[in-house]
Amino acid sequence: MLGIYLNRETSELHRLYADWPDYDPSTSPPELKYAYIVKVVCVGITNGEYKWLQRHANDEEEPVIGFDFAGWVVSAPKGARYKPGTQVYGFTSTHRTGNARSYTRVRLDELWEKPCRLTLEQAATVPLSAVTAFRALFCPLSANWLDTLLVIPSDVEGFAPTVRDKAKTQNGERRILVIGGAGAVGSIIVQLAALAGAALVVATCSRKNMAFVRSIRAYEVVAYDDNEDSQPLSRRFKHYFHAVIDCVGKEALREAWPCVRPGGTLVSFVSDPCKFLPDQHLSKIASGTRGIRLDACFAPGQIFLKAASELISMGLLQPNFSPENVLEFDQYYEINDRLRSKARGKLVLKINN
Repeated sequence: MLGIYLNRETSELHRLYADWPDYDPSTSPPELKYAYIVKVVCVGITNGEYKWLQRHANDEEEPVIGFDFAGWVVSAPKGARYKPGTQVYGFTSTHRTGNARSYTRVRLDELWEKPCRLTLEQAATVPLSAVTAFRALFCPLSANWLDTLLVIPSDVEGFAPTVRDKAKTQNGERRILVIGGAGAVGSIIVQLAALAGAALVVATCSRKNMAFVRSIRAYEVVAYDDNEDSQPLSRRFKHYFHAVIDCVGKEALREAWPCVRPGGTLVSFVSDPCKFLPDQHLSKIASGTRGIRLDACFAPGQIFLKAASELISMGLLQPNFSPENVLEFDQYYEINDRLRSKARGKLVLKINN
């Protein structure tokens, strides 16, 4: 069996050579005694996943990379939804090792049938980003279950045409800013917010990615590297947005705080927003404005993966896929440089043909 694993000390990647793994349920961890065996065709590589491997993966296992996967079922537990031969995609818990290997074990709640509109390479870019985006927009941000950025429509399968009255009313009053709208998570947030009926969805990105972000239903796109724009984002949209969702972090957050209206919410997947709160905006905290750090989704979210699959199948959700981001197995040594280049979308590594 071939695979790619991370050297925890040097962060270098190495090829893994091993025999066919022992999938005897009696020797499997408790959470994998009732699991699929999937032949992995390709995996998606997420920025930051090396830190997850350092933090969560079992020290007794080789820290294999690639938590997003796409492939087909070769063995299924009795009574499972998917039979051998079914093309599937998903992501596995970051508390285990990843899936960049010939075969992998997947829990029943960690995968869904691949939408027929997508190739396996396209599908490998979707699961973790989609579930993270759904949870950021539609799951409670506090103990109050009504405390969400947007209300999820009752007909999740396509969102439209049926949207319950509360979702139509509340979402139709919300203005959303996505910082990093061309990224793997940001691009899905832009699309979901527009589909859910947000009054305004504005996104930032580089100039070269503006056409792509416009194509995914952003109402307005602002280039952060446009030196000809004399009016900065913080001045143009001062106290304007109900929610700002940051996928870039650090200095981008200083520019984001002035854009949040009193009582609004600034969410970041990268940094703690409160550490970048400018002194002149400290009064916003007193007015109920919040800064919240959210992590990427580390646990399976099959209900949201199912919803994403339905939207993709209906042509309403577009994966952030670029063919130049697909690497053959023997090109694994390029992964670290590619991740540092911060190209649009997610990197894909092919494992089996």
